[in-house]
Amino acid sequence: MKKNILRIVLIILILFWMYIVFSFSNSNGQESSGISMKIARFFVKNEIYIEFTEQFIRKLAHLSEFAVGGVLVYSLLLTFKLNPKIQFYSSWIFVIIYAISDEIHQLFVPGRAGRIIDVYIDSLGALIGICGILLIIKIRINQVKNET
Repeated sequence: MKKNILRIVLIILILFWMYIVFSFSNSNGQESSGISMKIARFFVKNEIYIEFTEQFIRKLAHLSEFAVGGVLVYSLLLTFKLNPKIQFYSSWIFVIIYAISDEIHQLFVPGRAGRIIDVYIDSLGALIGICGILLIIKIRINQVKNET
């Protein structure tokens, strides 16, 4: 029963994550750039570095939001008795497919462009999220072993 509740919660969180990604991608180029530019100006006062910082923030946002996706999807698949490789690769592939669909979606948004480099960054983010969960599991297993 608890496992089913966890699965439902994770599915809701995954759908919410997908909605958030879609919403960010649905904002036009000027809106999207405006948000990252505000963040860049908060951290950097020298105008020479603003454009670089803004691009860095945009790519870091891609990486981060897809790391969250990797964590959520992998966590969901961990609730099923599947081969660990299937859990890992299925999670990663799911998030990569969503990243591809996100970039395709951006092709139809004014002022936005679908970029393959963003799919690579999103894929790396998902991989980081999934590996982060694996690391936490490994640390926890070692803690339990040391306690006994």
